[in-house]
Amino acid sequence: MVGRGAESDTDDDLRRYYGLAPRAELHIHRVARRSLLGAKSTLPIFWYAYRLIRRLAERGEVAAIAREPSFLPYLALLSRHPRIRTCFEAHNFYADLSWRTDRLRIQDRHQSWLEQLCLPQLTGVAGIVEPLAALYAKRFPGLPCAAFPLGADPVAPGDPDARRLARRAVYVGHLHTPKGVKTLIEAVSPAEGNLRASFWGGSDEQTAKYAARMQAKRLDDRIEFSAFRPPDQLQRALATEASVGVVALHDTFYNAHLTCPAKALDYLSHGLPVIASDLPSTRSLLGDAALYVPPADAPALRAALLTLLDDPAAYRLRSALSWQRAAEIAWPNRARRILAWLALR
Repeated sequence: MVGRGAESDTDDDLRRYYGLAPRAELHIHRVARRSLLGAKSTLPIFWYAYRLIRRLAERGEVAAIAREPSFLPYLALLSRHPRIRTCFEAHNFYADLSWRTDRLRIQDRHQSWLEQLCLPQLTGVAGIVEPLAALYAKRFPGLPCAAFPLGADPVAPGDPDARRLARRAVYVGHLHTPKGVKTLIEAVSPAEGNLRASFWGGSDEQTAKYAARMQAKRLDDRIEFSAFRPPDQLQRALATEASVGVVALHDTFYNAHLTCPAKALDYLSHGLPVIASDLPSTRSLLGDAALYVPPADAPALRAALLTLLDDPAAYRLRSALSWQRAAEIAWPNRARRILAWLALR
């Protein structure tokens, strides 16, 4: 369910931008966002979704799952229907804002109020990592809460030996300090070891600044920056250019308890060995598939990279574990587990 946006063909958008073939079981409803409240109002989308779910429930049992806190009042109303199971997929924790150290916005308080009021009326809350689900379970003792990491999309991995020899550690995502950008730069900066790093993400302006810094430090032959690219291009690059995926999160409350780093799902999907900061969130997502290092520890990250890239057997083992984990948390498996949890299968 999305805003209509510019006129285009949805199936063609899926092919061109995401590299996905249209599927008969996938229905994307594009709703015009025109209302008396203005072009940015979500009311047309939410009202359309509410009525559609009610109509579907006339045919049989339905699972209504949403991650947008503003849709919670509609979920609470839908939960009264005997054939509708309602689930809020939590990507943050607003119900209790005592963990926040920054300045709270009016929107944050509004979302907190919505969660406190509406969540107890739902069938359950699905956290994207175990520590997040545990926070909701503690805040709402009578509400079923469970963890379902975001899904992977396994593809046949390439030749592990060829990928290992590229000796390229890859970071995908925003270039924010708590994401560990500086840590990876420091880990691959020494010339010894023949390590490379590629940062795929950020704006054109950000990547240009970082690239200039690397050139000034004479590191541009080993460290590269490129801005965000369409998903199909990113997937091709991961399949052909990457050796190791890095999730070097700093130890903040959000990173440790609330996030399910999407970059790690891409690494797993391609069978890339993963090196991650040792945090409850990364442990929940990656399980035994990753090598873990202390957060913000560049020497430890460097040592882990060399351990993998200098040992063909260790590299092949980690590649196999990554692909195995991707299969475990693939999107279809995730959907089946959620439906079973909601007592629909």
